[in-house]
Amino acid sequence: MSAQVKVTSGFAASGDGRIYFQAAGSGPAIVFVHAGVSDRRMWDPQFEAFANDNQVIRFDLRGCGKSSKAQGSFSNRDDLAAVLAATGVEKAVLVRCSMGGATAIDFTLVHPAAVRGLVPVGAGVSGSTDRCDHCYGIKRRYFTHS
Repeated sequence: MSAQVKVTSGFAASGDGRIYFQAAGSGPAIVFVHAGVSDRRMWDPQFEAFANDNQVIRFDLRGCGKSSKAQGSFSNRDDLAAVLAATGVEKAVLVRCSMGGATAIDFTLVHPAAVRGLVPVGAGVSGSTDRCDHCYGIKRRYFTHS
């Protein structure tokens, strides 16, 4: 991170969990939502680059990085809402990747007034019943036990 960009961090309370976040910069807000196989650090280059002209926020989804593990039922979209509230952001562009895409889309459907834009990066959607035969075959081959 550049010397001129000050990063603040904290935990947002959400249900029975604590969601770790980092924020930097000022201006229009951009929130980076990571893929399920990563944590907030996947956005290191973008976080620094966009902090020069924007308020940037990134956080660890539940059970990733420094965020608490799920103890009961929870909603990633509620966790995102808690991070926005903790950082004082009313409206943001959501940049999301893979599983983070479903979180951002679900959040947008429930809180459309809080979203200025969506930037999908290989994003999926929750609740989809459409199966990719290729992906299903990989899942069956590597993640099921016979």
